[in-house]
Amino acid sequence: MRSGMFNPIKMRFYLKYLLVPFVLVLFYLLFYLVYEDVKYRTIDEFSKEQLILAETAAQGIYLFFSDSQADLFFLAQFTDLIEGSEYSKTLMANYYESHKDMFEAITRVDASGTIMFTYPERDSLIGKDISYQKHIKQLLSTQQPVISDVFESVQGYPSIALHVPVFKNTEFVGSLALLVPITTLGTRYLGKIKIRGTGSVWLLTENGIELFSSLKQDANKSLFNHAQDNENAEALLEKIRVEHSGTFKSKQGLFMHVDDVAGKGENLIAFHRTPLGNTYWTIIVSYQEKEIYLAIAKLRNRLIAIFTLLVIIMSYYFYSLAKLRQVLREDEQRKEAEKILRESEEKFRTIFDKSPIGIEFYNADGMQINANKASLEMFGILQLSDVLKFNLFEGVSLDDEKKQRLRNREQITYQAFFDFEKVKSQQLYKTNKSGGAYFYYILTPLTDVSQNNVYGYLVQVQDITAQKKAEEEITMLAHALRSVNECVSITDMNNEILFVNQAFCTTYGYSASELIGRHVHFFRPEDDTSDSLNQIYLTTRKGGWKGELMNKRKDGTRFPIFLSTTVIQDKQGKVLGLIGVASDITERKRSELELISAKEKAEESDRLKSAFLANMSHEIRTPMNGILGFADLLKEPDLTGEQQQKYINIIEKSGLRMLNIINDIIDISKIEAGLVEISLNETNIKEQLEFIYNFFKPETEKKGLSLSLKNTIPVKYEVVQTDREKLYAVLVNLVKNAIKYTNKGSIELGCGMAAVTMEHAPLSLQFYLKDTGIGIARHRQDAIFDRFVQADIEDKNALQGAGLGLSITKAYVEMLGGKIWLESDTRDESKSREGGSIFYFTIPVNIKNEAADVPKTDPSDINGESYNRSLKILIVNDDQTFLLYTAAILKNFGGNFLTAKSGLEAVELSRSNPDLDLILMNVEMPGMNGIEATRQIRQFNKDVIIIAQTVYGMSGDKEKAIDAGCDDYISKPIVRKELLALIEKCFNFKK
Repeated sequence: MRSGMFNPIKMRFYLKYLLVPFVLVLFYLLFYLVYEDVKYRTIDEFSKEQLILAETAAQGIYLFFSDSQADLFFLAQFTDLIEGSEYSKTLMANYYESHKDMFEAITRVDASGTIMFTYPERDSLIGKDISYQKHIKQLLSTQQPVISDVFESVQGYPSIALHVPVFKNTEFVGSLALLVPITTLGTRYLGKIKIRGTGSVWLLTENGIELFSSLKQDANKSLFNHAQDNENAEALLEKIRVEHSGTFKSKQGLFMHVDDVAGKGENLIAFHRTPLGNTYWTIIVSYQEKEIYLAIAKLRNRLIAIFTLLVIIMSYYFYSLAKLRQVLREDEQRKEAEKILRESEEKFRTIFDKSPIGIEFYNADGMQINANKASLEMFGILQLSDVLKFNLFEGVSLDDEKKQRLRNREQITYQAFFDFEKVKSQQLYKTNKSGGAYFYYILTPLTDVSQNNVYGYLVQVQDITAQKKAEEEITMLAHALRSVNECVSITDMNNEILFVNQAFCTTYGYSASELIGRHVHFFRPEDDTSDSLNQIYLTTRKGGWKGELMNKRKDGTRFPIFLSTTVIQDKQGKVLGLIGVASDITERKRSELELISAKEKAEESDRLKSAFLANMSHEIRTPMNGILGFADLLKEPDLTGEQQQKYINIIEKSGLRMLNIINDIIDISKIEAGLVEISLNETNIKEQLEFIYNFFKPETEKKGLSLSLKNTIPVKYEVVQTDREKLYAVLVNLVKNAIKYTNKGSIELGCGMAAVTMEHAPLSLQFYLKDTGIGIARHRQDAIFDRFVQADIEDKNALQGAGLGLSITKAYVEMLGGKIWLESDTRDESKSREGGSIFYFTIPVNIKNEAADVPKTDPSDINGESYNRSLKILIVNDDQTFLLYTAAILKNFGGNFLTAKSGLEAVELSRSNPDLDLILMNVEMPGMNGIEATRQIRQFNKDVIIIAQTVYGMSGDKEKAIDAGCDDYISKPIVRKELLALIEKCFNFKK
């Protein structure tokens, strides 16, 4: 056969020869495609598993910092922690002891970044300035909660610090911080992630600082220190900044030391980012690629060896054998993948079922597909089937804004009040709960690896109702204690102060920091040596104590309090401390004393008035007996002229005595009613004194006393502007008293210029009346000017009168602008001590440029016996006796009298008798009184002299009469000499 001919046998050989590599290549190609599919599916499922583990760990870290921050904020509300008191150390220590498995120290830092206190206590740290630390600088500038990067703490170990600001009212006063060793945090939350082979777990800060690593590498190193020029490090950090969670593939050297040969090769990385207030941390789970599909790689290598050997030995059967091997390989891969998936599901199911936090899953449309036992119990759902038709977006706790954010693939967290009644009314699902509860929600959209598609929603929920109620109760109790007006204090069982409210600080004058830790004995007055505090303590331990105490303030002043105490117990009845509520009862005590004083004064006043009425009865009856008795004796026919004159003198004296009593009562009544007015006129003091001296000299001589007058007033001050009548009444009262109470010795009346005690002080005249009488005891000298005090003096035989004279005198002096006082001592013959009194009073000096020309009339010189003309007189009075008496006095003026008994009759008689010379007009009459009658008479008769007469004789009466048209005025009873002197003055008669 020629060589160029077609050889079918050879061709078949060649075909068979070529078929082996062709089948082998084809098989290798198919093997490669299947291998790659299985590899990528395995990697994808593995990455999802790692992401779930990372998310769970991240959630634990988030909740740890969230709960810790909430705890710190709660502690920061206590006044003791704000003030940095000793008790704050106890609060911090208690909190540390209950959480020391998670952190190493709790620290109080002031507003300048200096450590105030740390627990466990280390004296070397107190006062240490840590303001240079990066997170402290951020805290001081923002005054917001701060979570630090890992740093070498002053306590000496790599740590993370959580700081929350502390405010006093609105003023920033520092921070309260937890110091968490990074190894403790990482071990608790990252150590639970199961890794194998070359797998490792990292915790990175926002800036790529390594916080924790399962490789036990040094913390506080940057990712770039380990990456060693690996450009994938920056790419990884950028991906973390942009995406919330995902996967990443890096070249050899990332997260490994340079000399770590085992770490060389590509790594598969799963990461999940968790927000933490001012920053975020990232959990990274890293495996070398060869570790993930090691079993697949081994199978691949075996198949290559087998099929290489088959090519040499049995090329013809390669296709069938390769096909069989491919089937076996795929089945083995499937079983391995199912095993890994089953293990992952078992881990997830354990976490899902055992978690105390409610966990719910929803599909992409929001329909609920699963929920754990904790979630069903929280919402009162008996079985899962009752809630499977519930749609997340129809829930009562989600508002429109949260729904939109959730649809935009944002994780949302919030607290809300859940209304079970609303659920029932809208028939969202069956629940056996009623009322409402507070829940804390974390809603996380579940996205695929691309982060673009949401395949479901994860809801984590926690019942915080008890926490909310506790917070509200604590807040309400703290507010009540701080805002109550009573002084509230809480002490330990040693009576040392743990708490005081603002009212306590205000009342006692201390700040809270000055009181915390002090014993309650601190408030006791130094001179209080009683055992009352111990008795109060013992009584309080038995149930409570109430009573009054004397305490002292910071300034040393003493004040009374009403204190009520009781014990503070926990739920088991254990006594924790003592609480006291106190009120300042200073005002109440003062009011009680004032009531007692007022009661005593009222009783004294009632006693004095009763004595006064009894004395008045005696005082009025005595002169009345004299008047009526001796008037009756005058009727006896056999009386001699001398006896008649004696009886008449007695009747006259008795009448004057009764008149004085009546005048005093009228005067004091007008003073108390405020009806007395001051009438200033020019008064010659020298003449006034001389008149009184001349008037009383005969009376004193008759009693065997010497009366002297001493006047040192400069001439230019002899005439002053004052109320002449009131000054006269004051002097007369004092002289009468001196005569009445002096049985032997002398009486001296005097006046001079009062001493000027202050620069620019006004000038005053100072009068005095000195006697050698019985004197006044020192304890009675302040009361002698009181009303009716005379009636209370025991020696009633020696003293007579109503006890009103000095009271009237004092009132008149004060009305004139002066003051009155006395110096006195009682006579004591056993000690050879003479008694006597000196009464002083002053009046201001008010003068004009020229002294007035005061008429000088001595009523004692007037007897009305002969006058050079007769008068036509109208006497107006409704009393017939007065008419007869007045006519008898005026008989020497010619006896041409007319009488009228009413004001109207007086007007008519005046109109019909225009030649009248004088009208004596009584002011007090029924119908038209004398003032109105005078006004009408003056309308048609301007010349007639009208003299008003009144029974009161008080200041102001004269002015009223003059204003109505009267020429002058005289008070009743009419004294003959005074009336004659007044008529002489008006008509200028001469004898």
